[in-house]
Amino acid sequence: MADTKVYAEQLAKLLNEVRRVVPENQQEVLLGDSTGQVTGTQGHALMMLLQGPQTNSTLAKELDISAAGVTKAMRGLQKLVPAVVTLTRDPDDARSKQWSLTDFGQQLAAAHARNHQDTLKAYMAVLDDFSAAEQAVIGRFIQELSVCLDV
Repeated sequence: MADTKVYAEQLAKLLNEVRRVVPENQQEVLLGDSTGQVTGTQGHALMMLLQGPQTNSTLAKELDISAAGVTKAMRGLQKLVPAVVTLTRDPDDARSKQWSLTDFGQQLAAAHARNHQDTLKAYMAVLDDFSAAEQAVIGRFIQELSVCLDV
């Protein structure tokens, strides 16, 4: 039982430390070189735009945020110098507008996607130090902790 308390204290310390180092508006934990210029939401929007132009409503649905949140994120990207996104009329619906990436936006989107890949590789490197059985226990722990934290 003493080990359980030690592990619980270590977990509490880790979660508090992660919370401390992640900026308040950041929605994800990425390791390695950050694009720095964009928030997590903006980075995800940029990665979505790599697939082609998107409307506010499409971005909002995929990002699971409000349309106002998308507008705020995209306006911030639009104001960067050089601009990262442009807003144009939807060719299929003149009432609607679509966000598209500029050349610089494509570079930032690719950098954000690489950051995601690098983060997963780092996590995999840590997990590779554990046997398959230990990884199964870690997986079960993560699932149960997610339920406990309601995430």
